[in-house]
Amino acid sequence: MRDVLSATLDELSEHGFGALSIETVAQRAQVNKTTIYRRWPTKEALVRAAFVASVDEAASPPTDGPVRQLLVGILARATDRLATPTGRSIMRMVVADDVAPELLEIMEMVRERRLSSLRTSLEQAKLRRELPRGLDAELLFSMLVGTVYYRLFVLKKAVPRAYIEDLVDLTLLGLTTEAKKKRPRVRKARPTTRKPRPEARPRRRP
Repeated sequence: MRDVLSATLDELSEHGFGALSIETVAQRAQVNKTTIYRRWPTKEALVRAAFVASVDEAASPPTDGPVRQLLVGILARATDRLATPTGRSIMRMVVADDVAPELLEIMEMVRERRLSSLRTSLEQAKLRRELPRGLDAELLFSMLVGTVYYRLFVLKKAVPRAYIEDLVDLTLLGLTTEAKKKRPRVRKARPTTRKPRPEARPRRRP
């Protein structure tokens, strides 16, 4: 069924959500349309499955590795997907003024799925004290991916691996520096040096 899901994304990027149909996907994937209908009775269900498969295939990093490795991996995978012709077309479609509400709902589900995986990984990093405990996973995700979006779609520039690593390093530097500032300082007790009392002199009897 991978061919069907891949064909769904290709049809979506070329013709849009409104024109997409299970019949055209079946023709592109060279399968019988009844095969698709048995598993996905509507095009919304088919598009949702295609996006979920794409996210699950690309974003399943280990949750117990170093946080830098985790974030670089997530961002590199997201960049690879966005940089493809299909990824670019879908992004243009999502930000268009006349985007279908059904597609927006699917994209929101996909975003939550990505965030759920990221939250699990970041909680592990917090326990290892690599990240501050109050860090918002959604804010971190938006900062990193938003920077990639801007470079790809506004500046029209490529996003090499070195750029991703520098972006993650800069973000982590800011997070760890801020976390150190917020840590309460433990004052060290000063050693008290007491002066020895002078020995009492014996009184002379008259």
